[in-house]
Amino acid sequence: MYCNVADLIQTPFKWGGRDKSGMDCQGLFLEVMRRFGKNILDELPKNYSSHQIARCITMKIISGEWQKQEIPAPGDAVALAIDPMLPNSVQHLGVYLGEGKFIHILEGTKVIISRIDDRYYSRKIKGFFRWNG
Repeated sequence: MYCNVADLIQTPFKWGGRDKSGMDCQGLFLEVMRRFGKNILDELPKNYSSHQIARCITMKIISGEWQKQEIPAPGDAVALAIDPMLPNSVQHLGVYLGEGKFIHILEGTKVIISRIDDRYYSRKIKGFFRWNG
């Protein structure tokens, strides 16, 4: 499945942002998933911390709403542990686009596409997850 995200590239980071004037990783994640036809309700906390994201995602995986995938497919969530103080928990989300690429945004940056085999990100990826909703 193909998803056009070209218009999102270079969107600036904005806490709580949900449109092209500014987005955070949650807003970008929800928008890209919507474009893949996955209408995920905005269930992550609005003013979230690394701990809240990790707890929310873990509960969704335990409940079966998300299933871990060995090999990602376009539209799968890319879960990352970016915080070196929390190396075993998820604090960041991206969406797999295919061909080894995922889209995401980090605080202080703009929306970018990175490779899952990138030396930095490959060490941070905790898994790929498919939504069953």
